[in-house]
Amino acid sequence: MATFITLTSRTSGTKLRINADHLTSYFVGAVSGTDLVFEGGHDFAVTETPEQIDALLGVTESAAVAMPKMVAALEMAREYLSDWTGGKPCLDAIDAALRAARGE
Repeated sequence: MATFITLTSRTSGTKLRINADHLTSYFVGAVSGTDLVFEGGHDFAVTETPEQIDALLGVTESAAVAMPKMVAALEMAREYLSDWTGGKPCLDAIDAALRAARGE
């Protein structure tokens, strides 16, 4: 089932029902509010902030905030497992996750 949220158009001030399943990204707009990008590259400007959109979608923490915490936890787990002789599969998985988190 589609996830719809109601946002406010930055240009007209009208309320819009947005199918969030078709959003590919959203970010702080050049003027104010947020720019939305949909599948196919169409974009739209709204007055709500990315944090407000996160809340509407049920996101508790943005990836930019969560990623450093995830990396730190993975690095700590790697350190604890490094002395475990049977830990190679775990270490390999942690290393792959760390590379992905760092965009390598």
